[in-house]
Amino acid sequence: DTEDKMCGICGFTGYRQDQKTVIERMMKAIEHRGPDSEGSFCREKITLGFRRLSIIDLEDGQQPMESADGNLHIVFNGEIYDYKELRAELEAFGISFCTHSDTEVLINTIQQYGEKALDKLRGMFGFAVWNEQEQSLMLARDFFGIKPVYYAEIDGHFVFASEIKSILAFPGYERKVNQKALEQYLSFQYSPLEETFFRGIYKLMPGHMLLYKNGNYEIKTYFKTKLAPGQWDRKTNMEQLQNQLAENLKDSVEHHMLSDVEVGAFLSGGVDSGYLASSSGADQAFTVGFDEGDRYSEVNKAAKVAEKAGLKHHVKIISKQEFWDALPDVMYHMDCLLYTSPSPRDRSVSR
Repeated sequence: DTEDKMCGICGFTGYRQDQKTVIERMMKAIEHRGPDSEGSFCREKITLGFRRLSIIDLEDGQQPMESADGNLHIVFNGEIYDYKELRAELEAFGISFCTHSDTEVLINTIQQYGEKALDKLRGMFGFAVWNEQEQSLMLARDFFGIKPVYYAEIDGHFVFASEIKSILAFPGYERKVNQKALEQYLSFQYSPLEETFFRGIYKLMPGHMLLYKNGNYEIKTYFKTKLAPGQWDRKTNMEQLQNQLAENLKDSVEHHMLSDVEVGAFLSGGVDSGYLASSSGADQAFTVGFDEGDRYSEVNKAAKVAEKAGLKHHVKIISKQEFWDALPDVMYHMDCLLYTSPSPRDRSVSR
């Protein structure tokens, strides 16, 4: 998960007398995802929560946000790279905007096109949209699963969040280890299943959407990668391929650079990050290394690339002790262990 555009979403369906208290508890569990602000939306059959890290439209991009017609309400984690093009398209239909945020463009794109809006999006995202008229909830996750979305059914409520720990904050969930996911992890070092280590909590898979209505939900695939080895004409020469690759990379970098705050580049010293850092137009680059000499560190290579590209280079060397000290926090934020407390500083683990 590329957390440079990180916010947090959460919510649940169904009425509760303690709706406000519960959503605040869920938002608190993912406060680290969005330290800038929070917002919530409560109706009889839906409660939405949001933690914000401001990247675009720092003043006016508050969430939850509603569509122009007031029917849809959204919480959204991520960034829509083609939001300016989509905004122009929507304005041609007569839709007016109150902010400059990609969130407002996203919610109105869904208002205009429904499920087909997903085919128009270019970006990384995990979002939830409540349709007041239809009394339905839609969750969606980006094509490659850069942004996380988890969900569960707990005592008649459909509960969702950016991180499992937010779902754990919902009353009534009984923590149990999911043996299936554990078997997969021990075999492959990750779980390819929809199931997580927590029994009854699932992850929405990349390129999928979920529709919840009247106590039932269905999951649909809206994107599948297609490999087409025969798409290149045999007459296409290397120079043409190089030009096309350069054009595609330039277009991608330009779209990823949209921000209302300063943008820097991570630089490993390899070809990929070196090309992206030098072509991005960023002024600063950041490299992390280890105190093991050059065996496990590319700091010296990265420094040469930064010098050549004219980038101000920042280096952080991680010691062995720092690595081991940080490991419990890393595992907590990866949702890989069953912590008994919502605080990463509590090292106790539920077995």
